[in-house]
Amino acid sequence: DEWAEFRNLAGILAPLSGVLFLGYRELDSLDNPHYEEWVWHLRKDFDFFIYKHCQWLNNSDLIVRENARDVLSIELHPLSYKVLFEHISSRIDELSSTEVALPRNELTYVLLEQIIITLRTILKKDDEEEVMILFSVDILEIIAKLLSLVDMIPHDTSKYYKAVIQLSKMFRALEHSEKGMAIKNHFLLKNKWLKYVTEWFRLAISKEYDIENISKPHRQMDLFRRDLDYLHIDTAIESSKAIAYLTKDLPLETAASSTEGEMKRSKFVTFGNYFNILLK
Repeated sequence: DEWAEFRNLAGILAPLSGVLFLGYRELDSLDNPHYEEWVWHLRKDFDFFIYKHCQWLNNSDLIVRENARDVLSIELHPLSYKVLFEHISSRIDELSSTEVALPRNELTYVLLEQIIITLRTILKKDDEEEVMILFSVDILEIIAKLLSLVDMIPHDTSKYYKAVIQLSKMFRALEHSEKGMAIKNHFLLKNKWLKYVTEWFRLAISKEYDIENISKPHRQMDLFRRDLDYLHIDTAIESSKAIAYLTKDLPLETAASSTEGEMKRSKFVTFGNYFNILLK
């Protein structure tokens, strides 16, 4: 049908898109006065192609939004990521002015989740490590926006914890691309992220779990309470895995000190704070 044909065409166009973002140098020798005009129009068309797929990330039709995510995260040529990240950044800005946690804004939350999964999929790809340095700044800016956005969601809602789980998985995927992005030893940045992730872990493990309810037969369970407990448990598990990545060979950031004694006390307090949380 028409949709299937469009999906097949999108699958062809997405891998071709990056070729047009290489610049003109390779074909400067071509004696064709119309070449630059053609390339300009094609770039404009591919920009619109990527823009529309970003708009479809939270389409009401599940198949449409899943296909859009696959095109952007799996099939799109890596040299088109600059355009992709610009449109994704714009969509995150849209979310900043919306109450993501409200039930009537379900598709708004879907967009947030789709963006995180798209970024996570790109970070986990094996064949693009050599070009990731080109988009390192764009990715870091998007991560900063996502952290701020999720932090604005009320912490007592299930959508907050669902978003935290997705972000934790994204940080684990970041480990795969950190060398290509030249952030492996960016200790200041990792310390900043660690504060977010540790807080997620602390919130999850501080919850009161109804172990008795979880151990009951399915028909006797309070299913709402069970789902809530499982959500908090999953949050603790995923955030702990993100902590394991971020703390690997990481010198912890401490408060500025004027003497060696103050520095030692500062290191002791900082380490103690993290240790007490993780000890629970």
